[in-house]
Amino acid sequence: MNSKVNIKIDGQKYHVSESMIGSELKDLANIPLEVRLVIKIDNEPDLDVENSQVYELTDGMRLVSDTFDDIIKIMIDNKHYIVYEIMTGAELLAVVNASPEEYKLVKEEKVEADKEYLPDVKYEICKNDVFFTTLRKVTNGGR
Repeated sequence: MNSKVNIKIDGQKYHVSESMIGSELKDLANIPLEVRLVIKIDNEPDLDVENSQVYELTDGMRLVSDTFDDIIKIMIDNKHYIVYEIMTGAELLAVVNASPEEYKLVKEEKVEADKEYLPDVKYEICKNDVFFTTLRKVTNGGR
């Protein structure tokens, strides 16, 4: 039985087999075969993906094509925004002119409970992520 892993190609999440050919990875993300695709590895040089080579994929692996510019389209409070792939919660709040002292940023999750994004923590942002803001302090009649 072939296990599945979660990977990101050009900022988009995919749930895939843990073993795939380079051309299959490009096809999955609609990347032409002639476009360079690399596996991003922390503190190491990028690893070029060859079209005919088999790759053992691991959960959380990031792949990026030459055509990808790290800019991601998301929604916050039902409005579309363009952001970068790696941002802190405070940076995301600044996109909607909300301060982390007054507002919380929460990511809507499809399967799990919604998740608060903390101001000083860096997060990987994916295409089509959906967020909403809520006031940190809710007062009842000014009491």
